[in-house]
Amino acid sequence: MTARLRIALRTQLLISVQLAAWAMGLFLPGVSSLAHPAPFFKIHEPTPTEYEILADEPPDSDWIVARRGRLSQARVLIGKKLIVHTTDSHENSPTPTVQDRDAELIQRLSPGIEIYLTTSPRRALELAEQWGSSPKVQACYPSRKSLGLGKLQQYAARPSDPYFERQWYLENRSSETGARLGVDLNIRGAWPRSRGESVTIAVVDDGVELNHPELSQRAQAHAHRNFVTQGTNGLPRVSFHAHGTAVAGLALAEGSNELGMVGAAPLARLASWVIFDTDDTIVDSLALSEMFQHDPERVSIQNHSWGNGLVEQLGPTLIEEIAVSNAVYHARGGNGVLMIRAGGNAREESFGHLGSGDSNDDGYASYPGVIAVGAVNDVGRAATYSSPGASLLLAVPGGEDDRSLFTTDRLGRLGFNTRFTVDDLADYGFDSSGFVGTSAAAPLVSGLCALLTSSNPSLTVRDVQQILLLSCEHADNEDPGLRVNGAGLKVSHNVGFGIPNAPKALTLASEWQRRPNLVRKTYSIEERQLIPNDALSVQVEGPDLPESLQNIPASPGQGLFPDQPTAKLSAVSIGRALSDPGIDLTGKAALIQRGENLFSEKINVAAQAGAEFAIIYNNVDGDQRVRMGDTYYSPIPAVFIAESLGQQLVSASVSTPSLTVSLQSESAVYSVPVSDSLLCEHVGLRVRTNHPRRGDLRIALTSPAGTTSILQHINNDNSPGPRDWTYFSTHSFFEASAGTWRVAVTDVAVGNEGEVLGMELILYGTSIDDLDADGLDDSWELAHFGHLDATPDGDPDSDGFANLVEYLLQRSPINSNLQLRLDVSQWNDQLLRIAWPSTSSRRYQIKAYSDIQASSKNLAVIEGSDFQSEFFIQFAPEAFKFFRLQELQP
Repeated sequence: MTARLRIALRTQLLISVQLAAWAMGLFLPGVSSLAHPAPFFKIHEPTPTEYEILADEPPDSDWIVARRGRLSQARVLIGKKLIVHTTDSHENSPTPTVQDRDAELIQRLSPGIEIYLTTSPRRALELAEQWGSSPKVQACYPSRKSLGLGKLQQYAARPSDPYFERQWYLENRSSETGARLGVDLNIRGAWPRSRGESVTIAVVDDGVELNHPELSQRAQAHAHRNFVTQGTNGLPRVSFHAHGTAVAGLALAEGSNELGMVGAAPLARLASWVIFDTDDTIVDSLALSEMFQHDPERVSIQNHSWGNGLVEQLGPTLIEEIAVSNAVYHARGGNGVLMIRAGGNAREESFGHLGSGDSNDDGYASYPGVIAVGAVNDVGRAATYSSPGASLLLAVPGGEDDRSLFTTDRLGRLGFNTRFTVDDLADYGFDSSGFVGTSAAAPLVSGLCALLTSSNPSLTVRDVQQILLLSCEHADNEDPGLRVNGAGLKVSHNVGFGIPNAPKALTLASEWQRRPNLVRKTYSIEERQLIPNDALSVQVEGPDLPESLQNIPASPGQGLFPDQPTAKLSAVSIGRALSDPGIDLTGKAALIQRGENLFSEKINVAAQAGAEFAIIYNNVDGDQRVRMGDTYYSPIPAVFIAESLGQQLVSASVSTPSLTVSLQSESAVYSVPVSDSLLCEHVGLRVRTNHPRRGDLRIALTSPAGTTSILQHINNDNSPGPRDWTYFSTHSFFEASAGTWRVAVTDVAVGNEGEVLGMELILYGTSIDDLDADGLDDSWELAHFGHLDATPDGDPDSDGFANLVEYLLQRSPINSNLQLRLDVSQWNDQLLRIAWPSTSSRRYQIKAYSDIQASSKNLAVIEGSDFQSEFFIQFAPEAFKFFRLQELQP
C-alpha cells in the first residue's frame, strides 16, 4: 500500500488554476495571534503528526493557521472538512467512527474514503484525533493548505511593454498557439527567479543615452565613467555614437513600464563607460588597463561589444592582460568580474573586413577568463557574419539584415533610426535600423549573467562559464562541425556549446557547487619542424596513370577538412552538379566542374546523392586554384583543383574503372604526453613560427579523447606568423587531461614555406583522481556505483541529468532528481501554458477537469523534452479549473 502510494504521488500531480499565493509566517490578514499556545493535536495521516494551532479562530472561519510538528517551520491552513480512510474497502460498509452531531458525511470518494464536513477547523482537528484512534481507521486528517507550497517553474507574465512582440530574441513563439517559431533565450521562464536585481552592468562602449525612458531608471548606479576625458559623464559625445545605447537596451531596458521594450535583465543597474573618442578611435592601453579593473565592488559585469576589426591577429598588451587577469580572477571578493565579449563579425567579407575571421584572432575575446559570444539567426544557425572559433563558449540571437534586433536608440532622429514618427518609435532601432552583430548578442548574455549572479551572488566567473555551457542547447543539428566531446557535450566551432536556456541556467545556478581552485599546467616543446608546403592533395591510384595525376595539389573549402586520410573510393563525374544527378554516389567521390551555381550548392548536390567527398575542378583560368567561399556548412569535405588536372581525372575515371581517389594532408605534427590528471576547462596552445604568410596555415589540436579544436582556419591574413600567439579552445571542457595531445600545423597554399619554432600546451582545470580518464572523480564513482565503469554522459536514474552534471552538483546519479511539478501560467490573453520538469525518455498525459468531482477530459499525450515540457491550451476558466499530469509507462 505504501509503495503504491509513493509511486502514485511521484507519477501524478493535480493542480488548480485558482491556486492562491500565501505568505509563510505566524500572521495572516484577518487572523490574530494567540496569546497562549494552543494544545497539540495528534493526527493519524497515517503517520502520527502533531499540529499546533497558531492563531485564534475567528467566528465562521473556514481556515485556521497551524504548525505541522513542534519544531517545524512548516505552516498550514486547517480546514473544516475531515478525510477518513477506513480499513474496510467495501462500499456499503458502515462507517467505523462514532457519529458526532458536529460532523456530516458529505461525500464518499471511493470505497474506504469518506469526506465529512465539521462545524469548524478546530473541531475537525478534535474529531481527527478522536476518530484516528479507532482500529478501523487507517488515517483521519482535516483538509489543509500548505503555506510552503507554491507554483514552481513559474513562467513570468507577459510584459506590458508594447513592443515586446517584436523581441523575438527573448521569446520567439506564435501568439495564437504558443508554438516555437525559432530560437530565443526563453527569458520569461527565468524572470520569476531573478530579473537582475542589485547587479550593475557596465556597457563599455561609445556612451549611452542615459535619459532614454527605458534606461534612465536603470542608470541610477552613478558608476558612469568616461575613460577618454577621465570624467564621470557616460553620455555619447557626438551625434553618430549610438552603439552603446543599442547595447544597453538589450541588456537591461526597463520592463513593464508601458513603454517600448524590455531588456534581458530589466532590474539590473547600468553603468556607462566610454572608451571611444569622438573620431571613433579607442583609448590607449593604459586607459584600457584602468578600465578593466575599475570599480569592481559596484560593477560585477562588463559588456564589451567591440574587438579586433582587422584581418591580422590583435590582442591586449601585457599591461592590459594583467589588468584583465586581476579583474576576472581576483576582483569582486575573489569571485571575479564577468567580462562578456563579442566573438567577432568577420566570417565573411563585411564591415570592411576581408573575411575568414576567427574568434581566436582576437586576443581580447579568446582570453580564457572572459565569455566569448557568437551570434545566431532566428532559426539557430550561426549568423552569416559571426566569426567561428574554438574559443567561443556559446551563441545567442544576433540577427541578420532581414531580421534585426529591436532595441533602444538615441532619442529623436539621432542614432540608427533617423526616421520621423509621430509616436515613440523614433527612439528605438528596428527592421532596417535595428541592431545586428555579435555586438547585439553579447548584451543578451550580459543580461543573462545578471540574472545568474543576482540569484546566486557567490558565483565565480568560472562557475558562470560552466553553468552557461551546461545550459546550452543546439538548434542546428545540420551543422557538419557539430561534435560530441569526451565529456558527452555537443560543441561546434560555429556556436560553441549552443544557445543557453535561461531557466535551465537559473536552475543550475540555484544548486551549483563552487568548483575547486583552478590549476594551470604548461608543457613546452622546442623542437623545430618544417611545415610541408601546399600539403593538401588528391591521391589517385590506378594502372598506367601519369605521374602528374597521382598526386594532385588541392585547396580546401571552409568546412570539413581531411585531417586523417579519407577512404580510397571510385570517382564519378556529375558535371556541374546543377541538380540531382540521378545516380547513387554512396561510397563514391564526386567529380564536379566549376560554374553556374555556388560551390555550396554543388557540394550539397553531391552529398544528397550519397558522395563521401567532392573534388571540384576549375572551368577557367587553367591551373589557378581558388578558395571556395560560403562552404562552412558543406556536409562533406570538398577540395578544389586545377582545370587541366580535373579534366584529366574525369577522363581517367571513365577509362579506368579500378581508379580510386582519396584526400590527404601532410602536416608538422607534434605529440604532447600529459600525465597530470586534471578535469579540463580552457585549453591553450602557444605557437611560434617563421612562416611568411599566416593565412596559409591551419592549426588543429586534438585531445586524448579525440576532440579536435581548429585553432586557426585558413584566412586572408598576408602578414607573417603566427610569430608568437596563444590560441584557446573551450571544446575540451570537462574532459580528462591525461594522455597524448596532438598538434597538426598544415600549409594549404602554394608559394610560402616556413617552420614551427616551438610551442607550449597550456591546460586549465581542477585536480582530480581519475584512473580511467573519464572526467569523473574515482572516489565519487566508487561511492555511488561501486566501480569505475560509469561514463560522463550516462544517466542511470533517467532524470535528465548526465553523470557529469550530477558529479558537478555533487548529487546522487542513481536516485532521480526529477520531481513531477506542474506550473499553470497565463501565457497571454488567450492561452494557458502548462509546464513540468521532464526528460526526453518519458511520456506524459494531461487531463483536465471542470470540477474536482467531474470526470476528466484527456487533453494530450506528450513526448517528454529534456529539462522541461509544456502544453498550451485556450484560456477558459469556466471550462477547466483543474489539470492532472500523469507520467506514463515507457
